[in-house]
Amino acid sequence: MSAQLPLAVALPDTARWANYYSGPNLEIVSALRASPLPPVIFLWGGAGTGKTHLMQATCESVSAEAGQTQYLSLQDHHLLDTAILEDLEHSTLVCIDDMHAIVGNTAWEHALFHFYNRCSAAGAHIFFSARQNLAAIEHSRDAAQGFALPDLRSRIAAGLVYHLRELSDDDKIAALRHRAAYRGLDLPSDAAQYLLRHAPRSTSVLFALLERLDWAALAAQRKITRAFLRAWMEENGL
Repeated sequence: MSAQLPLAVALPDTARWANYYSGPNLEIVSALRASPLPPVIFLWGGAGTGKTHLMQATCESVSAEAGQTQYLSLQDHHLLDTAILEDLEHSTLVCIDDMHAIVGNTAWEHALFHFYNRCSAAGAHIFFSARQNLAAIEHSRDAAQGFALPDLRSRIAAGLVYHLRELSDDDKIAALRHRAAYRGLDLPSDAAQYLLRHAPRSTSVLFALLERLDWAALAAQRKITRAFLRAWMEENGL
């Protein structure tokens, strides 16, 4: 048996309930913040909708109540050994992100299936996420063979399933201003609109730019205005 790999994943300071803008997903956020959590959750939504943020915020809140949590992304599963799942059932909550990446991989599906059963027996909560719903994952180009283990699919589907919806442009502006306020910044509406019009619309990219903008404004000892934002973006080739 291969040695178990440590889950040395530090949760980022940005993964908090306080800086997540719910928008059309308020019902989902409320459900995830409820106590106790359901035994199994499957959250799906497109890239940049905030799945990882919600998983890590859930981990943070469970940890704050003295629970033991683990977070694992399967996006780079080819770099991991399936033994990493061993003994995780002793945690209060285990978050398995990017589950779509292993569909069709027999070894990983069997490992997750047995992990699921151990968690069920031990009373551990499991939180899965993927970019598509289970039916779409099964028929996607990246998983041409579908689920190698139909029993895994059925067990995940038996839990609570939530669809995380993408933000509208107005919601993205509100999310930018919400995140800026959390950082102690005043981001005027016209500056947020300018950023949305001239940058990629992915919220993860927008938030990364906001962080860079925060440091630039601090270094220049300037308030963030539309004029300052425009000059900063032009200077940085954005």
